[in-house]
Amino acid sequence: MTRRIMSLAAWTVCCVLLPSPHSHATTVLELNLVQMTDRAEKIFRGTVLSVDESRVEAGGGELPALIYRIQVDETFKGEFAATGVKHIVELKVLGSLKQYHSNKPIIPDFPLLRIDSDYLLLMGAAGATGLSAPAGLSQGAFLIYVDAVSKDEVAVNGNDNANVFKGMNVRSGPGPVSYQVLSDAIHAQLGY
Repeated sequence: MTRRIMSLAAWTVCCVLLPSPHSHATTVLELNLVQMTDRAEKIFRGTVLSVDESRVEAGGGELPALIYRIQVDETFKGEFAATGVKHIVELKVLGSLKQYHSNKPIIPDFPLLRIDSDYLLLMGAAGATGLSAPAGLSQGAFLIYVDAVSKDEVAVNGNDNANVFKGMNVRSGPGPVSYQVLSDAIHAQLGY
């Protein structure tokens, strides 16, 4: 009888404590545009030119890093050094090319930026390793494209714009939003 109770107890512990295959160890705080703008060191629109892999030293070991080269087309916040006539930014983020090409980021909700695509990025400051990330991870990386129906430029982040304008005087729900509306909201938040 005792053996049976112990087996049942062990089985219960395993079922309760072992995570399901679909669970994640990370939770990302939902941010609105005001919070993302405040947390971002740099805010800019740009086109991804290339992505390469590197390594960074951290904690006595090495981590894989992706290096995005992005042509800056519009600036909102932060300093940008000119390279010739164009501003080129290099962003170093956690990840490997293998994960990039398999569309599986190293951390759930971490955006993977695609070559030749346009983005509005709200980037946090780089840490001691040189690694940075968008404010709110995929919340701070807006893909910009031309809507097939309206022919207008629209922007959508990795959370389908959920809560982007929460608590703000901007009428919008989930889904793509006019790039002009997003740009105007950032300018208003920055005071110009």
